[in-house]
Amino acid sequence: MASSNDKQDSSQTTESEAGPSGASASGGVSTTDPSGVDEFLGIPDSEAKMFAVHPLEWCPHLETVKPVPPQGLNTRATCQNEECGTDKENWICLACYEVYCGRFIQEHMLMHSLESSHAMTLSYSDLSVWCYPCDSYVHNEIVISAKRAAHINKFGTDIPGTK
Repeated sequence: MASSNDKQDSSQTTESEAGPSGASASGGVSTTDPSGVDEFLGIPDSEAKMFAVHPLEWCPHLETVKPVPPQGLNTRATCQNEECGTDKENWICLACYEVYCGRFIQEHMLMHSLESSHAMTLSYSDLSVWCYPCDSYVHNEIVISAKRAAHINKFGTDIPGTK
């Protein structure tokens, strides 16, 4: 889990790239050596690595995901912490459907997860799902209804390619 010492400058890495706890998905990260681009940019071979995060297809915390509330999701909701109220980098808990900000703001979703033991959260920025105990992104049929509700609310249309 991230501590206040683990914070990074958001101009360098976004929460969606590194995950809300600050770590990239263990076992879900792959590196490739891009041919041509590194040479064109003059990047030495020792530094020429690209990263791709692959979400877990299953994790034991998927059973904690609750159904989307009947009123749906509001991707413009502000952080529910009474001292915060930001509308930036917010995540929604998939157990209780409360909204809190991510680690590059004031870490309220991380604190919520630690205090409540609620594991799964959905980013309102990029609609990815993060599991705090697994320290990994997760994509599974169980989270599709929440992703779909958020996508419809955010973009006014269903996720492309879904029925």
